[in-house]
Amino acid sequence: MMPPSDSSEEEESGEEEESEDDDPPPTSKEMAEFIKAKGLADEFMKWLKKKRQEPKEEKAAKPMPGYEMSRKEREAAKKQQEEEEESDEEVDPAVMAKLEIVRKRREAQAAARVAKDGWDRMKPISEDNRPPGSTWPPE
Repeated sequence: MMPPSDSSEEEESGEEEESEDDDPPPTSKEMAEFIKAKGLADEFMKWLKKKRQEPKEEKAAKPMPGYEMSRKEREAAKKQQEEEEESDEEVDPAVMAKLEIVRKRREAQAAARVAKDGWDRMKPISEDNRPPGSTWPPE
């Protein structure tokens, strides 16, 4: 068990720390006076010039406090950025040739279905594409 004198010293020092935390932050005028009094004006101007020369992208990348993105938002933004990067890339001619072959084959299959059945069952039913003998609009 601790002696009573030890606990009273801790309480007194704790009270002093709390009173220091209650002080409002210094105003810009007070900060300027401090910088001038300490002779730090030159160092401050160098720091300020360096800060202003930083790219604006770095500043924009940091969200304001309270406006941070959630995990889902970060993942969605990352996915969207990756898609944008992919869309900027040129398409490989070999891939385009394969896609053209597939497109032509599917068109031929659709034409064969229309010739055989009278309509294309793979497309949505519409006024132009419906089973023979059916009425439009469907009831």
